[in-house]
Amino acid sequence: MIMKPEITAPGGDIYSINGTSQADSGSGTDQYISYSGTSMAAPQITGMAAAFIARNREMVDALDKSERAGYVKAALMSAAEPLLHKNEIPYSPRGQGAGVLRALPTDVLLT
Repeated sequence: MIMKPEITAPGGDIYSINGTSQADSGSGTDQYISYSGTSMAAPQITGMAAAFIARNREMVDALDKSERAGYVKAALMSAAEPLLHKNEIPYSPRGQGAGVLRALPTDVLLT
């Protein structure tokens, strides 16, 4: 059984560059705006995966091509912090994956 999502990242009220032209933005001068959704969370995970690969290039390059994605995913999931409800009870991994990624993985890898 494959569970999705595997990991989460902050995706609500992310202050980011305004992707519309100044003429289309309404005010004409806003270079930044708050966005929400997977389009805000995905770049964070992608950037952390790229930074992890760069930092661990020798290890990643030693793996077969078919093993690389699984290794990077396992490393990121190992570094995830469980996401908690407001009452401090963890969300189910079936709803939020391994948790939210806030920092690059350490040298410890859970598999």
